[in-house]
Amino acid sequence: MKKLLIIIFFAIISLSVLGQNPLRQYAMADSLLKAGQANRASKILSGLCQKENNDFLKKKAIDAAIKSGNAHNALPLADHISGNEKYLYLARIYAAEGLTDSAFAALKKYLTTKDKLPQYRIINDSILKKLSDYPQWKQLWQKNWYDSVSIELDRLEIQAKYGDYINAMQQLSELKKKYPDNPRIYQLLAKCYERMGNNNAAIQTLQKAYGLSNDKAEILIQISQLQKKNREFDAAARTLEQAYKINPYNIDLLPQIAGLYDRSQNYDRAVMWLNKYLSYTYSTDAEYLLANTYYHKKDYLSAIRHVNNLLKRDPNNYKYMTLRGKAYFRTNNFDRAYYDLTMSLDINPIQPQLYYLIGQSAYFIGHKQEACLYWQRSYEMFHDPLAKQQLDKICKK
Repeated sequence: MKKLLIIIFFAIISLSVLGQNPLRQYAMADSLLKAGQANRASKILSGLCQKENNDFLKKKAIDAAIKSGNAHNALPLADHISGNEKYLYLARIYAAEGLTDSAFAALKKYLTTKDKLPQYRIINDSILKKLSDYPQWKQLWQKNWYDSVSIELDRLEIQAKYGDYINAMQQLSELKKKYPDNPRIYQLLAKCYERMGNNNAAIQTLQKAYGLSNDKAEILIQISQLQKKNREFDAAARTLEQAYKINPYNIDLLPQIAGLYDRSQNYDRAVMWLNKYLSYTYSTDAEYLLANTYYHKKDYLSAIRHVNNLLKRDPNNYKYMTLRGKAYFRTNNFDRAYYDLTMSLDINPIQPQLYYLIGQSAYFIGHKQEACLYWQRSYEMFHDPLAKQQLDKICKK
C-alpha cells in the first residue's frame, strides 16, 4: 500500500511538472538530483530538452542519465550539443555504458579539436577515468594532443593556486607577451594577484580575460567573488546578475545575488531575487535569508511570518528562534521575544548578543531582578558596554 501511495505521489508530481514553466521544471529536476533521485531528474530534464534548445540543459540531462545508470538514453542529447563538446559527452556516455571502443573513438575526436578542456581535466574526469584500466588509454596519451603552452599552463595553474605564485606570475607574464589572446593566461595571472592580496589588479586582469573567453559567465562569477572580497557588495551583486543573464537556468546564483544585495543594504533588490528563486524551488536557507533581509529592512512582521514557516519544518533550530525573538523585540512584543530568546539560548548558550536582549525583554515585562542577572552575565562574560549601562542605571538603585 505504501509503495502504491509513493507511485501515485510521483505520478501527480510528474503531471504537475508538465504544466510548469521551464525554469520550474529545471528547478525540480535539480532538487531531485541533489536528493539522489537521478532517474526522475533525468526524465524531467530529457523532456525539457525536447522543448528547450539549450546546451546547459543537455549537459545536465546527460549527467543525470549517467548517474541514473541509463546513460544510453542521453545519446540523442549529446549528438545535438553545439560545437565539438558533443564528442566529450559522447565519450562520457559510452564510457559509462562500458562501450570502450566507442568511448575512445569519441574521445579521440574531441582531442583533435581546438577549444578542448585542459589535459588534467580530461584525465581526472570521474567518468572517463573508467577508461584508464584499458591499454588504449596509455596509447591514447602517447600522442601529443596538447601543445607545450597548454601543458605549461596546466603546471602553472597548480603553481598559481597552491605553490610559488610569484614565480608563476613571472612565467605567465612572459607567456602573455607571446600569446596575448589566450584568456587562460589572464585568468591564472588574476589568481596570482588574488593570492598577493591585490584584488583590484585581479579584477582588471579578469576583465581582459572576459573579452577573450567564450565562457564569460565563469569569468563574471570570478570577478564577483573578488568584488565581494573587496566588500564591494553592490558591484559584486550586479556582476553576478550579468552572469545569471547569460544562463538563466543557473538558479543557484539567485540566493548569492540576494545575499550580496542584503550586505550592501539594498534590501528591496535582495527580497526581489529571493522571491524569484523561491518561485522556482524551495530552500530553507533561502527562506531564512529572506526572513533576515526583511528583518534588516525593518519589516519585522514579514520576518516573523517567514520564520514561522521555518520553525514548522525545524522547531528546535536556535537560529530561527533567535531571529524571531529579535523581530518580536523590535515590535515591542517583549513576552514573545523573551520566550524565543531564552529558548534559543538554552539550545546554544554561545550567543553574546542575546544576554543583553533577554535582559531588556525581562525588564520590559516587569522582571527586573531577572533582567539584572542577564545584564550581569552579558557584562561579565562578554564585556558588553550596554549591559554595564543598564546595570549602573537600573540594578544599582
